[in-house]
Amino acid sequence: MADHIAEVFGDEPGQIAGYDGHQEIELALVKLYRTTGEKRYLDLSRYFVEKRGQEPNFLIAESEKRGWTSYWHSGKIEIDPAYFQAHKPVWEMDTAVGHAVRMVYMCAGMADVARESGDRRLYDACERLWAAITNRQMYVTGGIGSMAIGEAFSVNYDLPNDSAYSETCASIGLIFFAQRMLQLNPHSKYADVMERALYNSVLAGMAKDGRSFFYVNPLEVHPHVCNGGNHVFDHVKPVRQEWFGCACCPPNVARLIASLGDYVYTVNDSTIFTHLYVGGQTDFTIGDHTVTLSQQSALPWEGEVRVQVQLQESTTFTLAMRLPSWSPNAKLKVNGKERSIAGKVKDGYMRIEKEWTDGDTIELTLEMPVLHMHSHPLVRADSGKVALQRGPLVYCLEEADNGANLSGLLLPRGAHGSSEPVKVTWKENLLGGMKLLETEALRLTEESWGEELYRSDYTPSYEPMKAIFIPYYAWANRGKGEMTVWVKEQV
Repeated sequence: MADHIAEVFGDEPGQIAGYDGHQEIELALVKLYRTTGEKRYLDLSRYFVEKRGQEPNFLIAESEKRGWTSYWHSGKIEIDPAYFQAHKPVWEMDTAVGHAVRMVYMCAGMADVARESGDRRLYDACERLWAAITNRQMYVTGGIGSMAIGEAFSVNYDLPNDSAYSETCASIGLIFFAQRMLQLNPHSKYADVMERALYNSVLAGMAKDGRSFFYVNPLEVHPHVCNGGNHVFDHVKPVRQEWFGCACCPPNVARLIASLGDYVYTVNDSTIFTHLYVGGQTDFTIGDHTVTLSQQSALPWEGEVRVQVQLQESTTFTLAMRLPSWSPNAKLKVNGKERSIAGKVKDGYMRIEKEWTDGDTIELTLEMPVLHMHSHPLVRADSGKVALQRGPLVYCLEEADNGANLSGLLLPRGAHGSSEPVKVTWKENLLGGMKLLETEALRLTEESWGEELYRSDYTPSYEPMKAIFIPYYAWANRGKGEMTVWVKEQV
């Protein structure tokens, strides 16, 4: 089939000088090239990447050729090249536009081609698009694509919580992109985002029992509004669905989890980079030697990691262990002896270079404080609000623990000071066991209001309460109710 596609598409006489509508084949062709060694598959992937967005525009020309009709639609169709990321050549792009899943799949394909070809122009475009997405268009949960219309990116810093689209597949595509950027340039900024998306928006896409799924991952839910009350929110579901007409997300979650081992490490020359702290055993080839790493991890609940090295004979290599952005301090032991990490950190990775012998152990302890996350001042939806994070997990409030009208809750400033610290507690009987966050909060009362819709002579009154936060990935497993990630903070 790949050979047939190569015969049909291209710039030679009799070929179609075009490209796919949904960028996926680019990744597959590079995988096929790596498996077979046949360069024509890499060349075809590069052709599809570089042909995209050039003039004359293929999508416009093809629509004109077909009389602006489509099998999928009645009447005249409309084509927006930006929706397909076909509005300009990829190396000219500096912001994420259009369908979010298409965008990050395309970026992953670009990074693949850049790695295999050494094309600096493509690599620079990948860096610009990575910065555009993660610095201006990504939710704190690692979700991307805030707009329901077109399942698309909106403008910079437009990240509404209650109408967020944040498709599960888009976060998975962002993980694909992050993995490939780590292969190009091992820097913890990529792994931080990969971890954020994995533990939050991706895991939230499936229920704890594995039987229902979210296509859309909002950061705030009011069931009476999104359950037919306001059709602007028809895409937002207060509970997971058993299946979808377009069922791309459930198998994509399954595929990612089944291939998780591919995301934990990468090897660059004689350096093994540890990106994720996930238990398992992996074999590597370093020079003429086979190195086996066995990892035990207490994440996401505790920051204890232990790695054991297995070797047939001693060999020298570097083990680079990521220091996550959520951990302000880390302690290292090698074979039970403490070692300083000062001067050994580069691009967010602590590097241990030595002659390793069979049975060597590395113990890493990562501090895991409760972080009070604030958003960029231009994110209007989060102004004056705070989100709680511990380790890789973003937390949320649910009605099941805190009652209704979550928008009326207020976190006092003292909640993240020494006077009123957030309490971390283990709840054994909750959804298989998890750590909750408990803190003092205030709830806006309605008793002094009356029946009027608007008043000028009103002084808000609050009553103290204990707010309970659960990991975002676990929400909507206890029936229908309100949920919010961002909470108002007392000035």
